[in-house]
Amino acid sequence: MKTITINLLGGDAQKPSGLPIPSGIDLDPVLILIALVGLVMSFGLPNVLTWGVDHFLNEPADRQIQDQKAQMAKNTSGSQRMLERQKVLEGLENDLKALQGLVGQGGTWAGVLEELRAITPTDLWLTDLKTDGNRIEVNGSALDYKAVAYFYTNFQNSRNFAGPILGAINQTAGDNGRDVVRFSLRATIVTPGLSGE
Repeated sequence: MKTITINLLGGDAQKPSGLPIPSGIDLDPVLILIALVGLVMSFGLPNVLTWGVDHFLNEPADRQIQDQKAQMAKNTSGSQRMLERQKVLEGLENDLKALQGLVGQGGTWAGVLEELRAITPTDLWLTDLKTDGNRIEVNGSALDYKAVAYFYTNFQNSRNFAGPILGAINQTAGDNGRDVVRFSLRATIVTPGLSGE
């Protein structure tokens, strides 16, 4: 081992400083171990930290996000079902009000339907009857065009109906092979209490 004298304070330059300078490669095993640990830590620690963050933070957060999305989808589906049920309920309430109105006008409707029966010729029959407020629409069949004309004239002269309009008329084969005349007719109900006034 050689001794080098360094004069840092500017005093006697011939006085040895006592600092040992290694003459060859003489490394301390503890320093080598610390260097290796530092090297492993510098390259391995970021990977370990990344794995830890992914495993303990990101994955639970992703699971929570998926759970929240599933819950939102479930709530949205439940809301849509509730809206559909509410629409059905509103439709049923409207039907109930219409039925209550019809029940309250039972005697009046009986008179209207009785007149409809009375003005219907014997060689003509009704297959469908619809009402909407003060409008009535009937569909039917007759044995000939004359019966349809007679029915239309009776509607014009009735006391419960006004403004009859004859719709499509056509002749087709009936169920028993005999030709029948199919027709539709619309009119306004003018009976007080049924005309929507």
